Amino acid sequence: FHVMPDNFYQDVITLYTHKAMEVSNAEGAALEEVDGGELVYRAVSGTLSHALGLRLKLEGSFSGDAYAAKKTIVLNEIN
Repeated sequence: FHVMPDNFYQDVITLYTHKAMEVSNAEGAALEEVDGGELVYRAVSGTLSHALGLRLKLEGSFSGDAYAAKKTIVLNEIN
């Protein structure tokens, strides 16, 4: 039995955003989790680094639409 450090989960999901940004050649990346009727930015990197903890309504958001459809949706450009 091995006990993980308290911040292990946060470190792993933050690494995930860094790698996602790297492989997609993106300027920023975020990992969101559903919390009730909201999406919460739990890990961020790059141009989204300022958005850690941001809460968006699940309904009516791009990520919420992907979550509801249970599909990956690719957004190539944000205006």
